[in-house]
Amino acid sequence: MRLKHSFPMIFIAMLMTFTVFFSGCSSEKEEPLDPIIAEACSVLPSILTCDIEMAVNYQYSFHQPSGSSEIDGYTFAQRTFLVDPIRIRSTITEDINGQETFLGYYVIEQEDIARCYYLTENNEWYYYDGSPSDLLATATGNMAFVLNRAVHYTQLADEQVDGEDAYHFRAQLSGNNLAAFVRELGLTSSLSQEGWPGLKPESFNIPAAVTAQGDLDIDVWIIKSSNTPIKYTADLTSLAASLLDAALQANPETATLTSRVDNFFINVIYKDINSAANFDLPAEAENAIEMVPEGNR
Repeated sequence: MRLKHSFPMIFIAMLMTFTVFFSGCSSEKEEPLDPIIAEACSVLPSILTCDIEMAVNYQYSFHQPSGSSEIDGYTFAQRTFLVDPIRIRSTITEDINGQETFLGYYVIEQEDIARCYYLTENNEWYYYDGSPSDLLATATGNMAFVLNRAVHYTQLADEQVDGEDAYHFRAQLSGNNLAAFVRELGLTSSLSQEGWPGLKPESFNIPAAVTAQGDLDIDVWIIKSSNTPIKYTADLTSLAASLLDAALQANPETATLTSRVDNFFINVIYKDINSAANFDLPAEAENAIEMVPEGNR
């Protein structure tokens, strides 16, 4: 059987959701927050605009009796987020085994709707209409979730990030908090819809996959002068391997396959915080085709 090679794109889509962080931290933490982290959480609600750059390197492979399929990829994603009104621009350039793909995603709030535009791999534009409140509900709070749920913060040596003096922390997500993190990012639904249609989200044993992963280390940098998070990195190799293996085993069509993830590393930096420039919708998107929900066809 031929597998789609959309696994990295799924992760990138969910991580670009993760990188918008305009919510404060909650109080659902098992240990007291480090004072610097607590101050960073209090700063988050004041961030109204930013530009985000994400670089992702990954190598993974599938194996079956008839042969193997190896994927060596690099992705560079950029996102601009503006509010009041909501305007989002995301572009993703991906190189997989030397073949480059470009995708685009725009959200433009118009009165009481948020019109979402997609540029597909076939260079075609589509759109659908959503609620601005729903978009904010899904586009905010994940950085706050991580800052709040991560434990065992260790402060490392200060560093400079994009010309700013920054605190450097390393922390861990584990157990129920890591499982909740995976669910919050919508990974199982993405795997079902984009990569392996035979996989049912309810059959995906997230806790078991997370237990196999153990702790996930996340490094966070916070600007010293403003206590604003500016960068994070994470080595997702083990987590990606556990989740991909769980997905293959949960799907009868792929249960006989094995996989190996050799590298899956992300590096995210935030720029132009509260000073991101406005942007225009590409002229080609003005003629986008409406995406009609299946239930309305």
